[in-house]
Amino acid sequence: MRLVARRVSSPSFVGRAAELAALRDALERAGTGIAGVALVTGESGVGKSRLLAELAAGARDGGALVLQGDCIELGEGELPYAPVVGALRDLARVVEPGTLDELPVAGRQELARLVPELAPAAEPGGAPSQAVLFEAVLALLARLADERPVLLVLEDVHWADRSTRDLFAFLARNLRRERVLLVATYRSDELHRRHPLRGLLAELERLPEVERVELARLSRPEVEEQLAGILESAPSADLVTRVHARSEGNPFFAEELVAAGAEGPLPDSLRDALLLRVEALPDAAQEPLRVLAAAGRPVSGTLLAAAAGVGEDAMSTPLRETVTHNIVSVTDAGNLRFRHALFGEAVYDDLLPGERARRHRALAEALAGDPELAGASESIAAAELAHHWHAAHDLPAALAAAVKAGFASRSAGALAEAARQFGVALELWDQVPDAEKRAGIGHAALLMQAGDAAHLAADHDQGTALLTRAAQAFEAAGDVAAAALAQTRLGRGLWSAGRTNEALEAHSRAVELMPETPTAERAEVLALLARTLMLRDQIEESLPVAEEALAIARAVGAPQVEGHALNTLGVDVGQLGDRERGIEHLRAALRLATELAAPDDIGSAYVNLGDTIDQAGRIEEAAELGIEGIEACELAGVGRLAGAFVASEVALRLIRLGRYESAARLVADALELNPTGIAEAGLRQARAQLLIERGDPRAAEPELELIREMVEGANDPQWVGPFASAEVEQALWRGDADAAAGAAERALSLLGETVVMVSMTAPLHAHAMRAEADRRALARARSEPEEPGRTEELRDRLDDLVGVGAGPEVHAWAALARAEAERAGGGPSVAAAFGSAAERFAELAMPFRTAYARLREVEAALAEGARGRDVADRLAEARNLAREIGAPLLLAEIEALARRGRVPLEATDEPAAAEAPSADDHFGLTSRELEVLALVAEGHTNREIGERLYMSDKTASVHVSRILVKLSVRNRGEAAATAHRLGLTGG
Repeated sequence: MRLVARRVSSPSFVGRAAELAALRDALERAGTGIAGVALVTGESGVGKSRLLAELAAGARDGGALVLQGDCIELGEGELPYAPVVGALRDLARVVEPGTLDELPVAGRQELARLVPELAPAAEPGGAPSQAVLFEAVLALLARLADERPVLLVLEDVHWADRSTRDLFAFLARNLRRERVLLVATYRSDELHRRHPLRGLLAELERLPEVERVELARLSRPEVEEQLAGILESAPSADLVTRVHARSEGNPFFAEELVAAGAEGPLPDSLRDALLLRVEALPDAAQEPLRVLAAAGRPVSGTLLAAAAGVGEDAMSTPLRETVTHNIVSVTDAGNLRFRHALFGEAVYDDLLPGERARRHRALAEALAGDPELAGASESIAAAELAHHWHAAHDLPAALAAAVKAGFASRSAGALAEAARQFGVALELWDQVPDAEKRAGIGHAALLMQAGDAAHLAADHDQGTALLTRAAQAFEAAGDVAAAALAQTRLGRGLWSAGRTNEALEAHSRAVELMPETPTAERAEVLALLARTLMLRDQIEESLPVAEEALAIARAVGAPQVEGHALNTLGVDVGQLGDRERGIEHLRAALRLATELAAPDDIGSAYVNLGDTIDQAGRIEEAAELGIEGIEACELAGVGRLAGAFVASEVALRLIRLGRYESAARLVADALELNPTGIAEAGLRQARAQLLIERGDPRAAEPELELIREMVEGANDPQWVGPFASAEVEQALWRGDADAAAGAAERALSLLGETVVMVSMTAPLHAHAMRAEADRRALARARSEPEEPGRTEELRDRLDDLVGVGAGPEVHAWAALARAEAERAGGGPSVAAAFGSAAERFAELAMPFRTAYARLREVEAALAEGARGRDVADRLAEARNLAREIGAPLLLAEIEALARRGRVPLEATDEPAAAEAPSADDHFGLTSRELEVLALVAEGHTNREIGERLYMSDKTASVHVSRILVKLSVRNRGEAAATAHRLGLTGG
């Protein structure tokens, strides 16, 4: 007779003291406001769940809220957000009423879509948004953590669906000061080379707040301690040796080996041990285990009974046997699960193919007959039903269920899972004779749903292929309206993928195909075409399309499309010169977006309205509106996405206004949200610009490098222009005109001959001309031939671009560009040109640019021989502006010019009487230093100077250093240029 151990697992916690201490330390830190992430890994059965049970018990005793969810293995299927739903459904039973009231409405709606019990008063809104859902989960955890620390455990993430992995990654990157510890477990022996979790883990483990806890197997003394707890007495040395050798220290294997045969021969494998335990049960108790194994997740006894075709009373005795023998356990929610997933895997693997199919069919029929038996969210229940029909080889039923599961997954914001389910349906289509009737949807429509979901899940290649097929299929069938909508979705996907030319073609084709009858669908395709044209700066083409879309949307009562059309129309009208009417349209679009509680539309309206007000020259007003927009985006649940992008726009406006401290705080706060994509790029750009203007251009390089990676391959002016402008200006303030000119040339070549979005590219043109002017000045100082540049060409091209719709700041940059071109060419009107630019920037209250233009104006005036009070006042104005905003490099340039030109900067009642330096006044330079300076101006190295003047390299270096100090310049090039301008070399 085989002995059944009185216990299966040891009551004492064995061999994991260090790992438990590390996790408890992390939870304690989380309690102080330092959020943490722990990855607990080890092979199957090594004790991950037991470790977390100990952690959770201690956390509850300490007053923490513990939320736990399990990922589920379901063959080739995936249950969208299964562990998150499980954790939040547990929360729904204990959360206080009103806990979610402070969350954004859109966030509550997304949570209600996923777990209706959690937010019963929140009706799901419009189209589901995965981004809003992720923000809502983070906000919910933060809200719960205000009351007490939160331990969120996601077990077995090696089985997680992609949406769960994405949410896990989002939380891991964005938990910062919340009193939350996020713990995830995964089997290290499951991660094959192409496992989708591998890349994510590698990325997360680089984050400083992520800690990895790896569980090793137990040593022989630890196995002995484990067996003593199970047997409630000291095990024999022989038993310890045999169990340790056979289990190789795996705790679960050790437990099952003892339970299966402590006094007889031990099984050869873990699978044999587990099956021996199962076979020891009565036949009636083995059948529910086989159904439970096919179910693949914790389920109710009611479902097991229905699948077995017996009443619940008849099922209760066999189930009790499985629980008594420690094979099955009961969850807090009253569901039944295998005590360890390895039990379920062993039982399922032991089933013959026909036996598996019969169990899956039984489960599918039970769930189809009563969907409430699933006890899960709609998306999980639908995916589960599709899996069971497919595993039962009932292809017609599997097709219908897969389509339903695709729609349910999309409604839950699980876009990758929706794409997969629609893909399964497409694979089954040709194998089902009456496929369209079964699916409840035509083949072309299914292609469109699959392609749209794939695009939204960022699988752009697959999405493009499917949507192209869908459009072709609709058109071939004569359904031109549906073909137009498919082209519209294709266009949106192509735009997201950065394929802007193809996107425009798709949207244009959509309008061609859509019948001219005024419908909401026609208004939609027109509005999207207009927006695409506007974003490509084809304003004149966009305007009539947007007007037609607006008229139709209002006529048929399509308020969201009306808002889209107004948003585009406002930009178009403003760009064509009527700023005030454009602003009116954009304010109307913002009102509609707010009334409809459409998060993406709210963000877009604030961005476009702020930009239009900005381009009208009202920078301060645009900045204030943007601050309002940040708050509105936070309330709408898109603070990390649209809100962070609006913050980057506001920061750049504050920088232009010289409000550096406010901009720095705003950027730091927004980056704390850990935004991605264009929002992060915009914030990095603002931080780089801050560093440049505040006198630390070298510190801006890491930020610029990050932006380079983000915009690599892009040729859109709205990204290339601002980034390249910062890159060129950074090189200029480092004193490297060659590097600046090279960066400018690369960017201008990338933009091509036809540059659009002049507001985004005008600064780049001006900086490119400044680089060329600096290079030519240096060449003249060294008496070197001047290389032909593109100054005049760029000036003329910029002048051509500054059309009717250009705002006052564009005109200011164009004036500065013309002045730099004059400086490069050594023209007679340099001072006047820079004076004009300075006046334009002063009208806009842009102190840094005003001070720079004044500096160049005075520099040119001095070279032309001008002196007097007016010159002093203009340089004093520049000095005061640079000093007030805290721009030290610019201030140093101004003060150095004042010293070289003998310009008094302190205000006096008498006219300034400075005169040009005489031939004998060499700014304190000795005759020897003048000789050295002359050679520096010719471009000679220290070694060459030493050879010519019969001195050592070191002595030459000392002379050069002293010259730089006396002339108040930063490098040899500036020394040479200064010497030439002030006539110190006689060149």
